[in-house]
Amino acid sequence: MGRPGLRTNGIGMPGMALGWFRAKSGGDKIFAAVADGGRVLVIPTTAGYSILVSPDEPDALLEELAGTAQ
Repeated sequence: MGRPGLRTNGIGMPGMALGWFRAKSGGDKIFAAVADGGRVLVIPTTAGYSILVSPDEPDALLEELAGTAQ
C-alpha cells in the first residue's frame, strides 16, 4: 500500500490529506484522513480500498480494532 497520490475526491490543505485518493505506487483506492508528522495506520478492507488514518493514539486504536476482530 502506497502513500496517497492523486486526489480523486477530497479536501486539499497543506499538511493534511482527507478524502479519496489513488496510491502513488499504483492504482489502489485509498480513503485517507492523515496529517503530516504523525504515525499512519493502514487498515485494509474487504470492499476494495484501504483506509489510512493518523490518530492521536495509534496504539489504542490498534488495540480497539484487535478487540473487535475477535
